[in-house]
Amino acid sequence: MTISVRTCLSCGTPQTENNTYRLKSGKFSTNCRKCSNTKSRSWYHENTNKQIQWSQNWHNNNPGMNRYNANTNRAKKKGCDVPLTPVEVEWMKFYYSEAFTLTKETGVPTEVDHIKPICKGGPHAPWNLQILTESENRKKFITWPLEVS
Repeated sequence: MTISVRTCLSCGTPQTENNTYRLKSGKFSTNCRKCSNTKSRSWYHENTNKQIQWSQNWHNNNPGMNRYNANTNRAKKKGCDVPLTPVEVEWMKFYYSEAFTLTKETGVPTEVDHIKPICKGGPHAPWNLQILTESENRKKFITWPLEVS
């Protein structure tokens, strides 16, 4: 029985799961991590203006997604992320884009608020979100948790 060892197309080193990337298709990259990183960095430096333009276009076409992505990453770090269905993810994205639209239309800064804050262990999920003005959100954060005597 023959075992074939894949090698990096750029440098020729043998590939293992530790030194290569798994692509979205489930297959492995044809280059090792080091060559892939080098290739990515060189492309970025050669195409900085193109990358900046792409980023600006993405942010213009996806209003509110910056905050959505930041809060998703923050929830993952805190261990407050919960498994969501694709429909629930779309609802969450809708909240963020709606808050952005309200701010633009009314001129009043609005934010997507977590009813129970992520920093207090609240989930980053649609049932824990509401849209508040910036000032209301700041007041609410100061008074969390509501203590009942």
